[in-house]
Amino acid sequence: SRRMIDVMDVATQKGTEMSMAQWRRYYETPPSQRDKLYNVISLEFSHTKLESLVKRPSTVDMIDWVDNMWPRHLKERQRDSTNSITEMQYPKVQ
Repeated sequence: SRRMIDVMDVATQKGTEMSMAQWRRYYETPPSQRDKLYNVISLEFSHTKLESLVKRPSTVDMIDWVDNMWPRHLKERQRDSTNSITEMQYPKVQ
């Protein structure tokens, strides 16, 4: 996939982006053959095909401030998946 995700170089703590396809290749590479260790900070998949396949724990549903308190009209305006903070209508972390 061409979808971009935020990753962090664990050694330097510097953030960068990878496509999902790049991340998959990295993840499938045996650890002994990897040049760097990366960490995915947040894998946002709202408004994607993955959304219907993943369910978060019910405890999170009960205490999630975004789902329970965020203005509904802002959530409803968000139709596209995005990692761009300027285009987000509300914070979306599953």
